[in-house]
Amino acid sequence: MHEFLRHLDVATWIPIVISAISLVYTIIKNYYSDKRLKHAEKINEENYNWKKNFDIYKEENRQKDILIQNLLSEQNIRASIIPYFNIVLEDNKIKNEYSDLIGNEYEQEFRCGFYMLDCIAYNLNNTSYKPILLKK
Repeated sequence: MHEFLRHLDVATWIPIVISAISLVYTIIKNYYSDKRLKHAEKINEENYNWKKNFDIYKEENRQKDILIQNLLSEQNIRASIIPYFNIVLEDNKIKNEYSDLIGNEYEQEFRCGFYMLDCIAYNLNNTSYKPILLKK
């Protein structure tokens, strides 16, 4: 075999060397191409999972928003009904105790400029104070 290689001239060696170099180049290129492809597939899978989780998150939030809107509309409908009032009259002050739909209890004080002596009279000494939260 050694004798065979010695008798080959340069014109025969050049295609063999070029073929060997192209073979090595193709193997290296395929290795890195496969590595890039696996990395791209991994990124695509992560993006797909992120999109799927984000879609689930959006749907959960949409359902929560619908639930909140339904509760608010129900509360607005029920708010048109007269709430529970407990009115206590002290002199010219009225204390009003009431509760809202979620169970909070409030007290609010009003001062009225209304009195009866010889005749029914009314003055401008009226005010309403801010509601005070009694119980949450």
